[in-house]
Amino acid sequence: MSAMTRLSPLDPDYSTPWRPATRVRVSQRGSAVTVDLSADAFANTNLGSELAATAIQQLVYTASAAAYQRGTPATTVTITKDGKAADVWGVVRIGTPVRRAPLLDVQARAWVTSPQYGEVRKAGVVRFTGYGTSFEATFAWAVRTKAGVLVAHGSAMGGTGTGGFGALSFTARLGPGTYTVTLSTDDPSGGAGAGPATDDKTFTVR
Repeated sequence: MSAMTRLSPLDPDYSTPWRPATRVRVSQRGSAVTVDLSADAFANTNLGSELAATAIQQLVYTASAAAYQRGTPATTVTITKDGKAADVWGVVRIGTPVRRAPLLDVQARAWVTSPQYGEVRKAGVVRFTGYGTSFEATFAWAVRTKAGVLVAHGSAMGGTGTGGFGALSFTARLGPGTYTVTLSTDDPSGGAGAGPATDDKTFTVR
C-alpha cells in the first residue's frame, strides 16, 4: 500500500492521484481488509468525483490483490484516514467496506503489459503481451520506429469478446533501435463512437 502512494508510474502516459503517505497500516479480519492512511495521502486537491472514485478502486484492487497473494483472500476493503471515517478530496466519503467494482467500470480496455516503458530487449523476435477486452475479442497492434515509421503490425485475440477481460500475445522481428508498440481495441462503430481504446509503450532493442 505504501508503494502505491509513493511510486510514480513507469510510463509517463499514466499518472496517480495519490500523494506519498507517511504512514500506512493494513489489517485483516476474515475476508475484510482495513487500510488506514495518514492524511497526506489525500493531499491532492485536483480530484473530481469520477477520478476520486477510480482512486478508491485502485486501492481496493491493490489491497485485495495483496491479500490474495498472501493466501488470505479478501472481499471488502475499508479505507480510513488517520484511523477514522472521513470526507476526502471534498467529493467522496471513506470508512465503510468497499468491494471491487466490475472491471468494465474501472479498467482501461487495452493494456500493453510487456515490454514495459523504457525496457530493453534483444534484437530478433520480440514477444509482446497485453490484456484487455475488445469487440469479438480482436485487438490490432502496430510497432513504429522513433521516427514513426511502421515496421510491423497485425491482430491478436484476447478476452471473451463480450466484455470479459483476458491476456493476449504477439511477436515481431526487430533490429536495434527505439520503438513504440501500440495496442488498440476493435471499433465496431466504424468511427461513429468514441473510437478504439489504445495503449502504447516505448522500448529499446539492442
